[in-house]
Amino acid sequence: MLLPFEIGPGPRAPAGQLTFSQARVSSRNAFKSLTLSLQIQAACSLDANVPIRRLGVEKANLTKIMFSRIGIIGDVHAQHHHLELALQHLATQDVDIVLCTGDIVDGEGDVDTCVNLLKSADVQTVRGNHDRWVLQDKARHVRNAHFKSDLSDDVIDYLSALPVQLHLPTTAGQLLLCHGVGHQDLRKVWPGTERMAAERSAELDDLIAQNHLRLMVNGHMHYRTLIHFDTLTLLNAGTVKGDHRPGFSIMDLRDDLVHGYELFADSADPVRHVKTLSLASNDHHQIFKDTSHFDDRWEPVTLYA
Repeated sequence: MLLPFEIGPGPRAPAGQLTFSQARVSSRNAFKSLTLSLQIQAACSLDANVPIRRLGVEKANLTKIMFSRIGIIGDVHAQHHHLELALQHLATQDVDIVLCTGDIVDGEGDVDTCVNLLKSADVQTVRGNHDRWVLQDKARHVRNAHFKSDLSDDVIDYLSALPVQLHLPTTAGQLLLCHGVGHQDLRKVWPGTERMAAERSAELDDLIAQNHLRLMVNGHMHYRTLIHFDTLTLLNAGTVKGDHRPGFSIMDLRDDLVHGYELFADSADPVRHVKTLSLASNDHHQIFKDTSHFDDRWEPVTLYA
C-alpha cells in the first residue's frame, strides 16, 4: 500500500521500563481506542554525522495505522533477482508494510531494476553507507562498485532522497529502521563471540535509556540475528546479496514471532522458510541491559537453517 508520511518524532512509550511482551499488550489495548497518525523521523543528509533535518513532504492523517505484520529486507547490493523473489513472496503474505535497510548499490546486478522494484512495491527504505558513498564518489575501490557518473538520474534522485532512519508505530511499540545505529550508518552492534569481538554502541545505549523504542531493525552486518535487550529487541535484517546466505524475514507481532527465509534463485524452490524465532526474550536467549554489558560470550540467535 502507498503511504504518504507525516514527519515528526515517533510516539513516546509509556514511562517506566516495560518488557517487550508488556509493551505489546499495552499497545494492543491502546490500539482499540486510539486513532494514530503515522509519524516518521527522517534524515537524508549525505553526511552521516550531521543532525537530522526535517523533510518537506506532504502530511497525511492516517487513522488506525499500527503495523503488526512487517516484511523485512536487508542490504540489497544491486541483487535485483533476489530482491524480486523476496518482494514476490512478501506480496502473498498479507504484510502491512515492507522495510529495507538500504545499501542499494555496489554489487552484481542492476541498480535501476532494484530501484524500480522498491518503488513499485512501496518499500520503505533507508540510506546505507554504500548509497552515501556512491553519491559522494567515496570508497569506490570496494568490490563491484558503482559510480555516480554511470547511474541514471532516477537512481540518483532516489538515493539522494532516502532517509537515514524511520520511526514506525507498531502494535508492540515504536520501531526504528536504520542501516547502522540511528544516523550512524557505519555503526555495528554485536554482543561478541569467540570468533568476533563485541561491537558496542553508545548511540544505541542512549536510545535504550530514553525508553522510546521497543524494536529496532538494522542492516550493515549482513547476518540475520536477534539481539535481546531488557526493553528492546534488535533484528539485523541481513542481506539479499548472493554470497552472504541471501534471505529476508517477516516480523509478526500478533504472535511475537519472526520468520526467516532463504533465497535460491537457480532452484525450482527459490524461497524457503528456514526458521521461526520468538521475538520476546525467554530462558534460551541472553538478555542485555545495553551494549555496555556485552561480554563476548554470546550464542548468536540466528534466522538461518
